Amino acid sequence: MEITGICALCEKEKTLKKSHIVPKFIGEWIRNTSKAEHLRNLMNPNKPEQDLPKPHLLCEGCEGILNKAETPFSSNIFYNYHNGSNRFDYDDWLLKFVISLSWRVGTLYFTQNTYQNSHVHNQLKKALNIWSEYLLEKRNDPGLYAHHLYFIDKDKYSSINSVVLKDYAFRVIDTHVRFSFNGHIIIYNKLPGMVIVSYINPISVRGWKGTQLHSFGTARVGSQKTPPEIPNYLLDRAKLFTSKYLNGLSDRQKVNIKSKILKKSEINNVK
Repeated sequence: MEITGICALCEKEKTLKKSHIVPKFIGEWIRNTSKAEHLRNLMNPNKPEQDLPKPHLLCEGCEGILNKAETPFSSNIFYNYHNGSNRFDYDDWLLKFVISLSWRVGTLYFTQNTYQNSHVHNQLKKALNIWSEYLLEKRNDPGLYAHHLYFIDKDKYSSINSVVLKDYAFRVIDTHVRFSFNGHIIIYNKLPGMVIVSYINPISVRGWKGTQLHSFGTARVGSQKTPPEIPNYLLDRAKLFTSKYLNGLSDRQKVNIKSKILKKSEINNVK
């Protein structure tokens, strides 16, 4: 059934497609490398999923515009990182991918939440408007907002005994708009093995090294640094995710997951 509405990017009335907020290939990678062979949504962990959430958000043309940057990100960054690469050369496609991801997450916030016309929401709207014009090539730059891509160092995390933190760092997708009590606004995107942070207020902070994205450059695993609040926030989110997941998972689903893991292990042993 076709759904007609206003495309969130071009703001024209068109047929809306089901649009992934986080690219489909990332969900496929998690599912294909999972011992349980399914995705789990934190809001309903008892329902195994085959795909990531995809609301009706964009028209076909705008979906194609945003997808252009996904292909080089998947082949040059995501898969190479998980295959052990430590150095990544990039062009303007990486900045466009990161901005498109943060734009989708920020736009989804307004479609899923009721809100007052407050100063912080106006700041978020302003950033999203600038980014949409950049993605549609109506302006040459995405504004002064800082966008950071931090690779989680597998070597450093190998010595950490926390299964909770490791699972969150390398297996979990976590995207949201974060409003702090001090008025700070960021869009936080945690993908498997990497963290993407887009600043809105303030437009940048100190403490990052080797992470801020430009129109071209090189990123290296192990040589990057983040402000202290980022690893602390990772740990807090890991604990929150684990608590919500385990508390929401029924005994029946726990048995099903253990059964699938055992079955897959037996198949692998036969091979």
